[in-house]
Amino acid sequence: MKNLIDGFAEQLRLAVQIGMDAKVNNNNVEIRNIVIAGMGGSGIGGDIVSFLVKASLNVPIEVVRGYNIPNYVNQNTLFIASSYSGDTEETCECMDKAIEKRATICVVTSGGNLLEKSKNVGTERIIIPGGTSCPRANVGLSFVALLFVIYKFDLISNEFIEQIKKGATLIDEDKDELVFRAKQLSKSLKSKLPIIYSDDVFYPVALRFQQQLNENSKQLTHINVFPEMNHNELVGWSAPNEAFIDMGLVFIKNKFSHPSVVKRMEICKDIFEEKCDSIIEVFGKGDSILEQYIYLFHLADWASYFIAIENDVDPFPVEKIDYLKSKLA
Repeated sequence: MKNLIDGFAEQLRLAVQIGMDAKVNNNNVEIRNIVIAGMGGSGIGGDIVSFLVKASLNVPIEVVRGYNIPNYVNQNTLFIASSYSGDTEETCECMDKAIEKRATICVVTSGGNLLEKSKNVGTERIIIPGGTSCPRANVGLSFVALLFVIYKFDLISNEFIEQIKKGATLIDEDKDELVFRAKQLSKSLKSKLPIIYSDDVFYPVALRFQQQLNENSKQLTHINVFPEMNHNELVGWSAPNEAFIDMGLVFIKNKFSHPSVVKRMEICKDIFEEKCDSIIEVFGKGDSILEQYIYLFHLADWASYFIAIENDVDPFPVEKIDYLKSKLA
């Protein structure tokens, strides 16, 4: 896992090259909506892309996590099935349903059933390298490929390409500080229930942090976003008092937040300090939202690795998921 995390910058550069070389034919189809199907480490790629592009897209975009697809899917839907292994049960079933609805389909995978379905039906596809049996460690390959699919259907500009390259350079140049900050985070969150808050724009970062702490650190984590949590969860910071002793609160901050969200976070920090003695503020780096995503993903990955070491667990295997799959089989 350490080697996989350490190779994130190179993974991003490889992903850009794969995307640029990929032959995706849009067949001049009029795309009226986008649906991305994926689970876990592949599914979060959909969230990343959705949050990045929705402000510039002229069509709606939706991420599906499960066995069903929206009823509106038709020939004018760009349906993207994303599964690192190609054998994700839910995603394969979603693709079958998208085929029945005659959607315009593109597959992002390294192989498996999804690739076979794609070849049999004749859909567009971007094939990414496989072999690590660890989808969460290949999130760079998946989300970059998804961006390229949408770009090659002429739905977004290519400005993301330079931003990814800059993000990769940033985490290379900032590696020592990133690792240092991650180690500090790990000591603060060891034996705690991490509560991670971000603004709504950076929800994918909070989600990635949660998933990495779950799978790498084997540690339960809770996330929410501003301003939504101000309308419900904030009241929950009342009881039970015993629960707050074992909480570690993390604020993910960035320069792109709405001014009212910045103000809300500052006010709420005073409320949280009355209950929680461990509050950590994490700041993104980079000139664009995508660059800051990349920086914070890498910080979260390193933190989850060091928390795993603190917890005396191996960050690579996911035995409970393997057990579930064996029982389902």
